[in-house]
Order: sequence, then C-alpha cells, then structure tokens
Amino acid sequence: LLGVNRRAVLIDYDREVLRSLLRALERPPRDEAELFAQLMTIRGRDSELDELICARTELEPDLWRGGVERVLTMLND
Repeated sequence: LLGVNRRAVLIDYDREVLRSLLRALERPPRDEAELFAQLMTIRGRDSELDELICARTELEPDLWRGGVERVLTMLND
C-alpha cells in the first residue's frame, strides 16, 4: 500500500485534500461531512491524522495543524 501511496497522482490528490483541510481550519466548511469524506480517502499517510479523521475530531486548528503541516512537508520531499 505504501508503494501505491507514492504515485505522483495520489500525492497531488493528498496535497489538495490537506490544503482544503487547512482552509477549513481558517474558515469552517459549508459541508463538514463532505470534508471528512475526502479526509477518509487519505488515511494511511500518518497515524496521528488517521486518528483525528476516524474520530471526526472537531476542526480546531491546534488539534490538526501540526499533523497536516508535517504530512505536507513529507509529501513535498
């Protein structure tokens, strides 16, 4: 599975989903259920984010930002 996760198209998709999440942390999304559905598609990149996603943790920047930025940095390397 990790090999599949390294495909460029999936990396680009995951980056876009994470950027959407960062925007949602600044301004709550109109459809939180849709955002969480998108987040479910990127599980497997980071165990901390996976826990937040699966628990549908409230979109509090302090809870999410560190993990999101860590994964984005990893995807950009």
